[in-house]
Amino acid sequence: MPKKGGKGKKGKKKADAPIGVPIPPPALFEYLQREYESMEKELLNKSVEADEISKRTREDRLAMKEMEKELLETQHATFAITSDVAREYKGSQEGFIFEINRLETFLTEQKEELDICTHECQEMVRENEDEIAVKDAAIAELRERMDNMANEFADMISETLTTLRRQLDATVAEFNQAKSEDIGESKAQNDTLYLAKLEEFNIEQFE
Repeated sequence: MPKKGGKGKKGKKKADAPIGVPIPPPALFEYLQREYESMEKELLNKSVEADEISKRTREDRLAMKEMEKELLETQHATFAITSDVAREYKGSQEGFIFEINRLETFLTEQKEELDICTHECQEMVRENEDEIAVKDAAIAELRERMDNMANEFADMISETLTTLRRQLDATVAEFNQAKSEDIGESKAQNDTLYLAKLEEFNIEQFE
């Protein structure tokens, strides 16, 4: 309990008293009760909000972990797919490089064979041309010889015919002379037959 003081102290207490009408204890109690209830309700609301926030946070964390897990799985799958694609690409690239090298080698060999064949064909053409030239020269020589032989044969035939004609003329003269001298009939017939054969031979040769 407060100590009782003198008047001077009472005067001091009156001087320190707050300004305004003092709240009676029941009103203060009701005020405090309402404040308490209000704060308790607000605390309850805050607690519910905190629980909701905590729940959402846990859900968000779980969702984030699930997303991280899915992302990690996706990364692993992507890495595996990328590795497979890279291996396939590398294998295909090596196969393509091998095929390209093989085709280039084949093309080079074909070009070399073509060059060899072209050179051989050119050599064969030159050899054939040389052989043709030799044969043409031989043919020309044979033709010239045949022409010379034909001319010689014609000259020989002409000389032979001239000789035969002279002999025929002489025989005819002898026949005429024998006829004029009235040689025997059998000899005249033989001479006539001989003369006819000579004339026939002469006509065939000139024809």
